[in-house]
Amino acid sequence: MFQKWIRVLIYSYIVVNLTTGCSSSSDSNSDTEQDSTDQDDDPADVSPAESFDFSGAKAVGRFESATGECNLVKLQLDGLVVQACMGTVVTGFRLFRGGAWVQTSDGRNLLVLEGQTVTAGGGMLAGQNSMDDLFFDDLRVFRMGSLTFDRINTTLANPGVIHMSGDFLAWDDAEAGIAQVYDTITGLRYNINRCNGPAIAALSSTVVAINDCSAGQEIMNMTDGTRGASAISYFNHEHLPLISSGAVFLSQSCPPASGGYYLCHVNASGAVTSLLTAAVSPGSGDCMNCLDGNTVLFGTSGFFAIRELSQISVIVNGIDAKNVVLSGLNVIAMDVLGSTLYYSAEDSLGAPIVGTVDLSGLLDTPIPSEVLLTSIQAVP
Repeated sequence: MFQKWIRVLIYSYIVVNLTTGCSSSSDSNSDTEQDSTDQDDDPADVSPAESFDFSGAKAVGRFESATGECNLVKLQLDGLVVQACMGTVVTGFRLFRGGAWVQTSDGRNLLVLEGQTVTAGGGMLAGQNSMDDLFFDDLRVFRMGSLTFDRINTTLANPGVIHMSGDFLAWDDAEAGIAQVYDTITGLRYNINRCNGPAIAALSSTVVAINDCSAGQEIMNMTDGTRGASAISYFNHEHLPLISSGAVFLSQSCPPASGGYYLCHVNASGAVTSLLTAAVSPGSGDCMNCLDGNTVLFGTSGFFAIRELSQISVIVNGIDAKNVVLSGLNVIAMDVLGSTLYYSAEDSLGAPIVGTVDLSGLLDTPIPSEVLLTSIQAVP
C-alpha cells in the first residue's frame, strides 16, 4: 500500500512555500465602539504536532480520499513530493502565515503550527490580519504571539463574520438587523447597510471599500467612519487586496463597464484605473459571504491570473494585454505565489493534470497525475 502511495505521489508531482515557520434591509446610522475583548485571554488547547507535517513545503494540495488514508500532500523545497499527514482524512484546509487551519473527517477544526497542534473549536476561519492574529466567524480571535483565544467585544447578541479583507471584518446580526464593518487593529466598528452581503475590500490600512447599496458612499475611512464616493460602484466577483496600494477588482463595474467582466485597480482615494480593457469570461467565483478564498482571481502586485471557463488569462501589471495559458483545460484549482502559478486541471478526456506556470515567461510545466487535486494553496 505504501509503495502504491509513493507511486501516486511521484506521478502527481506538484503539490504544490509552507514552511510552518511558515436580502436587503438597511441600518446605516454610524455606530462606533472601541474595542477589543470582553474576557481575559483563554489558553489554547495545545498538543504535539499530531499527524501533520508541513515543514519544508512549497505548497499543499488536497484530493478526495477513497481509502481513509491521508489526502494532503506537499511539494518540498528539495523537489520531493511527500505526505503532509498520517492517518487523517482532511475535508478542508486553509494556509496562513505560520501554519494551517485544518478540518478533519471526524469533525475537528485544528490549527497546525510549527511543532504543535491547537484545537480551534467549531468556528470557521475568516482570515489573518497584519498582526498575524486569526479571526473566526463566531468573533473568536487566536493570538499567535501568546497562543491564546479571546473574543471581540460587542453588544450584539448573535453576530457572525461574513467577510474578511486585509485588517477588516464585516459581520451581520440577522436578529438585530444590523451589519457592521470592524477594524481588527484599532477595534473601531461602524454600522453599514445589510445589502449585497455586505461585501468589503481593504484599500489600505485605514480605508475599506464597502458594497452595501450605498450609492456615492462606496469607501469608508475607518478612523472616523466617514464615507466617500468611488467609481467602483459594486464588486460582483472577486478582489485582491494589495493593502499598501489599494486592491484589484474583477467586476462588471470596472471600466468600460459595458456589461462584461473587466480588471481594474482602486486606490485608497477610490480612484479607479483600468488594468485590462479586454473582457474576460470568469468561472464561478467564491461565495462572497461564505468565508471561502478566491477561486478565480489570483496574483501579486506584479502578475494577475484569472481562471476563465477553458483557459487561464495572465495579466502583467501595467500592460493592457491578456496572455493565455492552459487553453482547453478545465482548471479545477489554482493559486499564485510570486511569479509562479500552481494548478490542478483535467483535460478533454477527463485525465487529471497538475503543474506550474512561470508567469514571467508563461512556461507551463505539466506533470501527469493519477489523482485530481481539488485544491492547491501556495504558502502565504
